[in-house]
Amino acid sequence: MAKKEESITYEGLLKELKKKQFKPVYVFEGDEPYYVDKLSEYIESNVLSPAEQSFNLQVLYGNEVKAIDIVNRARQYPMFGQMQVILVKEAQNIKDKDWELVANYVEAPQPSTLLAFCIQNNKLDKRTKAAKTIAQKGAVLTTKKLYDNQIPSWIEKRVQEAGYRMSHQAVQMLSEYVGNDLIALEKELAKLYLNIGGSDEVTAEHIEKFIGINKEFNSFELCKALAYRDPKAHRIAAYLATHEKANPFVVVLGSLYNYFNKVMLYKQAARQGNAAAAATLGVNPYFLQEYETAARNFPFPKDRDVLFLLNEYDLKSKHILPAGSNHGDLLRELVFRILR
Repeated sequence: MAKKEESITYEGLLKELKKKQFKPVYVFEGDEPYYVDKLSEYIESNVLSPAEQSFNLQVLYGNEVKAIDIVNRARQYPMFGQMQVILVKEAQNIKDKDWELVANYVEAPQPSTLLAFCIQNNKLDKRTKAAKTIAQKGAVLTTKKLYDNQIPSWIEKRVQEAGYRMSHQAVQMLSEYVGNDLIALEKELAKLYLNIGGSDEVTAEHIEKFIGINKEFNSFELCKALAYRDPKAHRIAAYLATHEKANPFVVVLGSLYNYFNKVMLYKQAARQGNAAAAATLGVNPYFLQEYETAARNFPFPKDRDVLFLLNEYDLKSKHILPAGSNHGDLLRELVFRILR
């Protein structure tokens, strides 16, 4: 019986690889290149010893090699070792009809070959023979982009795995600044680890100093000030308006939309308790008091009206609706109307 694709996870595959529990063929595909790259890097660097890699590691590219060549190489025996690894990157460039050749090989694979295909921002058609055969004989990991509300917990988990801690404010700042680009997030985290010296905690001050996000004047703090109806929101808006290159209007607008959408979600989830609310919003329970305050300050229909306003100013920024102001002025005006 074919293994259900839904049960295959990045963590599960990585655990098997570390235990030397190899499948004859792998496909890493989908919308999130981070996990495709991480598994590709692990296989390339760790399955074979450095000495074995010289003879038995082949890194191919889908736009440079034909499927018949991949299959012929896979059927060969390793040299001076027990296993060979064939890693096919950019496999989205392999033509659909050529995957049939791969399927024929997978039906009777060479036991001493580990064959892995990396498909970026695409995936196999699950109706095809190739996809069905690979899922049955090997492993197919289909990756998906994380939602914005999943990013803070992702950051916290990665920081913990690296042996560090990160303050709640720092997590939110980094999440708002980078968004759901996991590759960019990992690069920023690596930069922080290199620069914080002997400390084991990443703070908002570190974010400000080494990433360049002002800890007092950013979209995260703007959302918080609006939630509390704090007049400081006007000063934050003014700062962001005069530093638009580092704080593009579309990014600030997206942060505001995500925040007030969460406020509406909180009102529904809070009826089931704090744990359910935190899980629904994808935030640390530490921030629930802030959302509770925002829910009180923006009761229905004010919360809905804020979302309408955000849509209006998005259209103004794109000149779909009349707007006689630049982006900085639009942001100041928007904050004024939200607080009003």
